[in-house]
Amino acid sequence: MGDGQLFLYALRRWTRNVKLADPVAYAERQSFFEDEEIILRIHSSTPLEVTFNRMDRGGFSQLKSVPTEANVQSRKYDHWKGFRWSSGLRVSPGTLSAGFYRVDLVRDGAVQWKFPLIVRKREGAPVVVIASTNTWNAYNDFGGLSNYGNRATPYPLRLFVQAMTLLNLRVRLGERHWIPSVPLPERRPNTALNRDFSATPRTNGHLAAREAVLIGCLERDGVDYTILSDRDFATDPRLREAKLLVFNTHSEYWSDEMLGRLATLIRRGTSVAFLSGNNAYRKVQLLGAGISVIHQIVPPAEVTPLIGACYSAAGYLSNAPYAIVDRQHWCFDGVDPQVTEFGAAAETHDGASGYETDKISVFAPDFNVLAIGTNQEGPAYMVCRDHANRSFVFNAGSVAFTASLASDPVAQSIVRNIVRRALSTGGVSAAIRSGEVPD
Repeated sequence: MGDGQLFLYALRRWTRNVKLADPVAYAERQSFFEDEEIILRIHSSTPLEVTFNRMDRGGFSQLKSVPTEANVQSRKYDHWKGFRWSSGLRVSPGTLSAGFYRVDLVRDGAVQWKFPLIVRKREGAPVVVIASTNTWNAYNDFGGLSNYGNRATPYPLRLFVQAMTLLNLRVRLGERHWIPSVPLPERRPNTALNRDFSATPRTNGHLAAREAVLIGCLERDGVDYTILSDRDFATDPRLREAKLLVFNTHSEYWSDEMLGRLATLIRRGTSVAFLSGNNAYRKVQLLGAGISVIHQIVPPAEVTPLIGACYSAAGYLSNAPYAIVDRQHWCFDGVDPQVTEFGAAAETHDGASGYETDKISVFAPDFNVLAIGTNQEGPAYMVCRDHANRSFVFNAGSVAFTASLASDPVAQSIVRNIVRRALSTGGVSAAIRSGEVPD
């Protein structure tokens, strides 16, 4: 075994004891079917209550509260595979209906820890929302390592990894392994999401709490939807029957399998809406128990022809309304003709064009520009490519867009028009019959 292989072998078995908050928890998987047992892994030195809060048309509503006993878990943490904790709570099949949940650990009447739970419909639905679970994981700094900070890797190796990351360099060893790569196990508590759910509505900018806003919008409109994780999107065969795929808020981290799946479904006539920004900007490798970040920048030529725009850091953390460019496009059906801008800041959110934004480029000449952010620098470009069978690829180009759905009537109309048009198409079979896409 060469020096590089030996070095990587050691890193693949990188374990240590870590400090645990008390209480703290995570779900065994990123998503569960509603007719299967849901397993939660909980560490707590004292008994507590676990509450399940489902996102509905009015916000998170508590559906169930379950008492649990004290359960002290191991501090041994594998930086590639996460924890191997015993189950702290098992929820019987059929107890929770499909939807988006916030799970709270409550001790002495106060919420001590929060994390999301995705419950899926077994038979699928015509509208499929893909939660940005890879992005959730990338921001999780539990154990000292996320894609944005590194307190776990010892010096001088940490300097070497940081230098290669900044230069966007990588080396492949054998057929499976990349250096540097950032291990992000899924079986660990997510500190970023706990902070996200605990923040005020104005400051929980780009993770699960913002994704809940879109889910609430679909609930209010009575849309037949289900939610998948990024990993589900890469592997679930039922996606062939979906009429609309919706990528939610911050769909940044993609694998080759996800990119290939998206291209195949678009060719087969599935409509796609990126109600999201910073889309498909980084490349990950799907592992058995997590993901590994292997490429910090995906070349725009690889993804922009699929989704119509690409991220750049211009305008980072600025926010502004959108200005309407193509008034005649179907996404603005029903919008007051006198309205020229939408997505202004409100009490619970900043302007809809912002946080991180995607822009048009030469790699997607067949997309039409529908609206442009009014940011002084780096505005979001809202674009769409319409197909002959009425399917489409829509891209809002902004992480902040979904937050505006809480109150902005034009943003809400855009989402309703997207859903209405997608459900009115002939879908995959009609696209195949028309000869627009190959069977």
